[in-house]
Amino acid sequence: MVKTWKKFAGLFLFGAALLGVTSSAKAQVAPSLPPTWKVTVTGNAATKAAGRQDFTEFVYIESTSFTGDQICKLGMQQTALTLTAGTTTGTYNVSCTMHSNTQGDVTFTGTVSNTQMSGTISWVIGTTTYTYTYTGVPYTPDPSVLP
Repeated sequence: MVKTWKKFAGLFLFGAALLGVTSSAKAQVAPSLPPTWKVTVTGNAATKAAGRQDFTEFVYIESTSFTGDQICKLGMQQTALTLTAGTTTGTYNVSCTMHSNTQGDVTFTGTVSNTQMSGTISWVIGTTTYTYTYTGVPYTPDPSVLP
């Protein structure tokens, strides 16, 4: 199982995740958070009108990073990651910025707890900004479909 999980996690990076990790941008992620999440990403009206589609992202939380399968397929490299305690006990504020030479810059901001994550995504390509919201819940991958 560990070998399969390592292969699975190795395929997907999201900031490190939501997405290549850079050693200069790390934050200590709360150890009590579930390690895998299924996240629904929804574009606002202008983003959808520009032809950008909603998508599902699978996010992986490790001790110093977030990783995700869709965004890292685009060559995103994490440039900043912060995690701070939220106002509600057990809730954390998260901000992650990523860059791709061909796909622009993405900034994820939001909150995460043991049961949910939510927030906004700002994706800038050239002079155009696409705005999304996201919500997610802990998720257990099916080991039979792992590479």
